[in-house]
Amino acid sequence: MRFLVMDAPRQSNLHLYINECIKQGVTDLARVCEPTYSGEIDLANAGINLHELAYPDGTSPPKEVLEQWLDLVHQRFFSKNKASETSALDITTSHVYLSESRNNTSITPLADRTIAVHCVAGLGRAPVLVAIALVEFAGMDPVDAVTFIRRHRRGAINEKQLNYLEKYKKNWKGTTDSDAQCSCVIQ
Repeated sequence: MRFLVMDAPRQSNLHLYINECIKQGVTDLARVCEPTYSGEIDLANAGINLHELAYPDGTSPPKEVLEQWLDLVHQRFFSKNKASETSALDITTSHVYLSESRNNTSITPLADRTIAVHCVAGLGRAPVLVAIALVEFAGMDPVDAVTFIRRHRRGAINEKQLNYLEKYKKNWKGTTDSDAQCSCVIQ
C-alpha cells in the first residue's frame, strides 16, 4: 500500500499537486475536508478519481466515511476485480492500471499505485485514515501506526484522534489475500 498524505491544494496551485500525484502514481484522491478547489475535471483528465470523504476537523471519522475509505483501500490494493464506477479509472487486467491523461497513456503496476488523501493541513483527518488502513490491512497496532505516520508527518494526529486510534479495533468485514506492505509519501 502506498499513501500520499497532503495538505489541501488551492485552485491556484492545484496543477502542482496534480503533477506530484502523477509522479507518485496516484490513482485516487480522498478529500476529507471541505472543498478548497474545484478540480474534478482536471483530476479526471490526469486519471485520478476524486472521493469526497469529508468529516469535521479534529474528530474521528464517522462510520460511513470509514466504510467508504476501507472499501477504497481494499479495491485499489487487494481486490482481484478492480472495476470502478468512474470512467477515469480503467483496469485492463488485474496486474496493470491504465491511465489516460491529456498528453499520454501510461501503465502503472498495481504495486506502484498510490492513494492520496488530504485534509486542510494534512495533520489530522488524513493521517487518521491512513492509520486506520495500516491497522486494518497491514495488521499494525494502532499506536505503532501513529508512530510510523508521525515519523513521516511531524505533528500529525491530535490528542482526541490519538485516543480514538488507541481504542480502535480492527473491524472491516472484507478479506485480503496477502500481507500488506505500506509506504507513506509525505507532501
